[in-house]
Amino acid sequence: MLLLNKEKLQKLLEYDQLYKQKKKGMVFTSYTEAELTFPPTYKFDTGTDVYDTSEKCRVPAWCDRILWRGGQIKQLSYQSHPSLKISDHKPVSALFDIGVKIIDVIKFKKVYEDLMKRLDKLENEYLPQVTLDRVEIDYGEVTFVEPAIQYLIVANTGQVPVEFEFIKKLNDTGYCKQWLSITPYKDYIMPGEKRDVKLEIYVSPIMAAKLNAGEDKIEDILVLHLMGGKDLFVTISGVYVPSCFGMSLQALCQLPSPLRDVPVANIIQLESHNETDGSQHERPYDIPKEVYSMLNHLYEYGVHDGTIFQQPGLHSEILAIRNALDTAITDKLPGSVHSVAEALLMFLEALPDPVVPYQFYQRCIDCAQEVAACEQIVTEFPSCHGNVFRYLMAFIRTLLYFVNTNRSDVLDSLAMMFGRILLRPPQGIKPTLPTRLLDNRKATFITNFVSE
Repeated sequence: MLLLNKEKLQKLLEYDQLYKQKKKGMVFTSYTEAELTFPPTYKFDTGTDVYDTSEKCRVPAWCDRILWRGGQIKQLSYQSHPSLKISDHKPVSALFDIGVKIIDVIKFKKVYEDLMKRLDKLENEYLPQVTLDRVEIDYGEVTFVEPAIQYLIVANTGQVPVEFEFIKKLNDTGYCKQWLSITPYKDYIMPGEKRDVKLEIYVSPIMAAKLNAGEDKIEDILVLHLMGGKDLFVTISGVYVPSCFGMSLQALCQLPSPLRDVPVANIIQLESHNETDGSQHERPYDIPKEVYSMLNHLYEYGVHDGTIFQQPGLHSEILAIRNALDTAITDKLPGSVHSVAEALLMFLEALPDPVVPYQFYQRCIDCAQEVAACEQIVTEFPSCHGNVFRYLMAFIRTLLYFVNTNRSDVLDSLAMMFGRILLRPPQGIKPTLPTRLLDNRKATFITNFVSE
């Protein structure tokens, strides 16, 4: 304090920690600080110009500093502001005159344009070059489980071999939507050669629900990347034709007419307002007419066939069955009983919420070995789910009734098949049991309702 009173700041500065360390080259070696011409800025009694009078009685110090580095910088001032008394520090400030580089816009533009011309010339000579026969591919109408195929021709028009690959866009998990497949998705083309790329759309049972509900569309943008070159973009478009395959049981129970007679907007609205308990809408049917039509057909023409559900159907017949269900209500469906049986399994697999609703899945697995508990759970299903489940179980019992040999093996096969389809885990749920044991639990659950 004696040195302060005598205004011998330079003598006091010799004991400043930052000054000493910086002079030794220990800290801030490339920084500059102007000469300190103001008293220490810490610690004051708040609201005064008096240094600390508390019991700690801290030694005054220059705790507030401004250091700088760089070129074309001139410091004009460096001062404290003792008139500001709201803190136990006195703030400091510095004023600088700084030279800043500026760009000659006219010269910059000319240099930039010249450089871009040179780069374009190099690109044309040395970078991979391809042409596409088209960049927009419209598939028109796309229907359930009916392949729609288009071809994209990639021609190497450059002077060097080209390696191309379809790559995923930012935040996408794959290079194309789930319903689209690309063959080949990457390949190698020599100069002057072409490659036909097959683009196939196929809407499988697990994809239909989102397309029916308007949550997904036949729309995608493909990124064709040239190794060492640029990216090209191909637009995919089409119109998905809604089908009863992929509709919810609640929605189908509310449709008195074939699905094709219902405007697409009404279908989307119906699915978006679905109630899981099925109690908010008046339903003209206890079970979907499509389920009734397929099961009634199998009751009449298939229960005496010992190989039903054991032989695959014909794809062409399954498409005809789909069209019949979507466009008209009829007891006599086209195709063999094997095709109708496979169509039934597809229908059940495509349900957005399985016959055994997701919310009951884990309880059914846990109680699979307790018959009474399983029966109780089924009574809690939404009415349309419960009705379809009971109808299916009654149909399986009828099938077993007409089996004369190896009934136990047929029962096991049917229980395993329908267990996997009717009891599907919610998306994202990790299984709590090994796959084989889990499948056995599902089969046991079904067996509880069909065994004598």
